[in-house]
Amino acid sequence: MDGKQVLEKGYAKINLALDVLGKREDGYHEVDMVMQTVSLCDDVLIEQRDGEADCLSIAYEDDRLAALMGADSENLCLKAAEAYRNAAGTGGGYKIHLKKRIPVAAGLAGGSADAAAVLRGMNRLHGGIFSMEQLEEIALGLGADVPYCIRGGTVRCRGIGEQMERLPDLPGFWVVLAKPGAGLSTKEIYAAIDHGTSSFGGNIDEMVEGIRLLDGGFDKDGEGRIWKNVKNIMEMISAGRIQEIALLSNQMRMEGAKAAAMSGSGSTVFGIFPDEAAARQAAEHFRQDPVGTTTVFVVQMIGGRKA
Repeated sequence: MDGKQVLEKGYAKINLALDVLGKREDGYHEVDMVMQTVSLCDDVLIEQRDGEADCLSIAYEDDRLAALMGADSENLCLKAAEAYRNAAGTGGGYKIHLKKRIPVAAGLAGGSADAAAVLRGMNRLHGGIFSMEQLEEIALGLGADVPYCIRGGTVRCRGIGEQMERLPDLPGFWVVLAKPGAGLSTKEIYAAIDHGTSSFGGNIDEMVEGIRLLDGGFDKDGEGRIWKNVKNIMEMISAGRIQEIALLSNQMRMEGAKAAAMSGSGSTVFGIFPDEAAARQAAEHFRQDPVGTTTVFVVQMIGGRKA
């Protein structure tokens, strides 16, 4: 490593609520969702490479991950670095070193989180020339979840994800993440929603009221309004394709979760637990009796960046 370097962390998210309102003329879908950052993260080290002109490259911790991530031309981290250079009007060579912990194609926004970490890291290398709001604008062209991942926290996202309403950070509730081995096609799930094969079943306005009642603390009425509206319109469709999703969601509740749902288009299922001990006990159950699960994490809800 021959230049300046910065380390950023790309944090995973879960969807406390996810509704799809319809398909737009441009092919994107209008959504209404409440996103929440959790403590599971990737390490994104960005290194300036002296004497390498405008070269952008990425290195992974192991060859298997490199094969899984596919061609560099489609890599979201490299696209983020290029978008930052274009916005800043700067060149230079950079190498991104990526240590993955967030499972790939899991509904946890791992790729978006890493892209957001690249934008924040590049900004630090260049003396913080862009504000958080400006970084979010740069992130718009990279994907629906990337603007949210710039700061994270507890946020209601509408439009195609770019209309963000920042909410009081939820206190550090403990969460178990369980990902079945099989994956899903997001495009296929959206197509099923377009054909009216699923309904949301929750009330996001009521969830937001509950989050405001908590306002970073604990309130029984507020929690009730949140937990009963933890819903995902995609879950029923996805569970019809991967039976472990429904099994995991039911098992989370049987193990004492306040609420459980699938995150994003899946296939990760999360359960929210009253304390760390309950979460770790549930996680141990899933590890001993995996129900098709390949990956289990115990994580905590965390707040967003303030600046």
